Amino acid sequence: MRRGAALAAALATITCQWFVAGDAVACTLEDCSYLPSTCYNKIPDVRWCQLAYGENDPYDHWTPVNSYNHSSYGTAVKKAWKNWNAPPNGSGNSLYLYSDGKNNANHDIDYWDDWSSDWWWGFADYPGGVYNGCIARGGGRVVFNTNNISSDSVLQLWVAEHETGHAFGLGHACACDQVMNPCTECYNATLTSCDAKGANKLYH
Repeated sequence: MRRGAALAAALATITCQWFVAGDAVACTLEDCSYLPSTCYNKIPDVRWCQLAYGENDPYDHWTPVNSYNHSSYGTAVKKAWKNWNAPPNGSGNSLYLYSDGKNNANHDIDYWDDWSSDWWWGFADYPGGVYNGCIARGGGRVVFNTNNISSDSVLQLWVAEHETGHAFGLGHACACDQVMNPCTECYNATLTSCDAKGANKLYH
């Protein structure tokens, strides 16, 4: 293999393309810069710090996550929570974070819809603030772009899972078989052991 071809092949393994309305915009290493792991990446100093654990089971969270769905993508949101509560490699890497389904001021995540002609399909942020590395109770939000998001149910689930991962502190990971991969041609709505290890690292 010629040196140029070998370099191109090597770069292809660490980059991917983001397809939006027929345009291709390269995902860069900046999209996956949260270290230390290539399997999972954390957003620096962002997590819920107020989750209590059971005395007998270190994976039993007594503190519920209070979330409420204001979005039209209710099916995707419900499946996303179910999947994050039971990642594929066992209870040791599960979040065990649950919604109380009540519309009150103490939500950890609110799900909303918005309309934008910009390129994004969804985003997560923390309008309630992050203090000393801790997301404020009631402080998280996931927004779906009703203009751009596809009608495909698998892609909608991927967006819901991906943005929920951001909402509780996971960053991007650049492997095509992971939910936390940011590249739309790589989208995968099945949580992997790498996604689960990221949740485990943050909350166990």
